[in-house]
Amino acid sequence: MTTATAADQVIQAATDLAPLIREYADEAEQNLRLSTPVVDAQNDAGVFRYLVPQSLGGGEGDPPGFYRMVEELGRVDGSTGWCGYIGSGGSFIGPNLSDEAAQQIWSDPRAVLAGGVFPFQPIVREAGGYR
Repeated sequence: MTTATAADQVIQAATDLAPLIREYADEAEQNLRLSTPVVDAQNDAGVFRYLVPQSLGGGEGDPPGFYRMVEELGRVDGSTGWCGYIGSGGSFIGPNLSDEAAQQIWSDPRAVLAGGVFPFQPIVREAGGYR
C-alpha cells in the first residue's frame, strides 16, 4: 500500500479545484484579482502552506512537488497558478528565519507569506554601497 506524499495530496487538491477555478474565472478577470472562494479553497487545500514545515502547520513539501502543484493550478488558469506560486513561494525563506519569527508568521493557519523564488545574483561592491 502506497501512502500519498504531501506533493501528491496537494497536487490532487489543485486538480480537484479546477471546476471552482473555472466557475470564478470570468469574475477574477473582471475584478483583476482571484475571487475569494478560489483563494479560500486554495488555502483549505494547503496550497499556500505547502512549503511550510509540518511543525508550523504546513505540508513540508519539496521544490519539485511545489512546481508540479503550481503547474497543475496554472493548467486550469494561469492567474490562479501564478497566485499559488506567489502565495506559497515566500515560504522558501522559512529555514532562514528564527524560530520566533517563523512562529509569528505561521501561527495563523490562514496566513499567506507571498513572494517569489529568484536565482541568486552576485553582489557587487560599488562606491557608497552594494548593488
